[in-house]
Amino acid sequence: MTKHVILIGFKHVGKSVVGRALARQLKRPFIDLDCAIEQYFQKTHAEALTCRQIMQHKGEVFFRDLEQHVLKTALLPPIAVLALGGGTIINTHLQPLLNTAHIIHLSAPPTCVFKRIMATGVPAFFDEHFTPLENFHRLWVAREKIYQDLSTDCVLNDTDIASSVTKILHLLKKTS
Repeated sequence: MTKHVILIGFKHVGKSVVGRALARQLKRPFIDLDCAIEQYFQKTHAEALTCRQIMQHKGEVFFRDLEQHVLKTALLPPIAVLALGGGTIINTHLQPLLNTAHIIHLSAPPTCVFKRIMATGVPAFFDEHFTPLENFHRLWVAREKIYQDLSTDCVLNDTDIASSVTKILHLLKKTS
């Protein structure tokens, strides 16, 4: 495989856990973009904040610029498996960068995803003028279309990690 494998999808569909397992199978490095952003922010600002906190304290424009810088770095060699943040793809400046990779849209049942999201609190990117469920539904519908348009393939992560990895490996073999 000569291309990066990038997992995209909504927050809490399993991109990181599936990505780690996939990277082990492919014997490639794994990069969780959100973790890389947090590490880079800590290194450059001498402050440990989560992506959520960076967005809350510094604003979305600052966060998206930071995200773009970290993604460009992550796409350098060596070939890796990357898990992008759920909202990374809404930054249209980043979308052309992804064309050099095999992009897998990882999805999961929406009710399950909503429960996982709410277990950690209302996300910073939810609009306070809508209920959490309204926000989720509105974003799910809008982003699923973008995920589908950008991806090479889609995998439903609805059983276990090993099954999702097997599905992705099968797709990658078909395209290589």
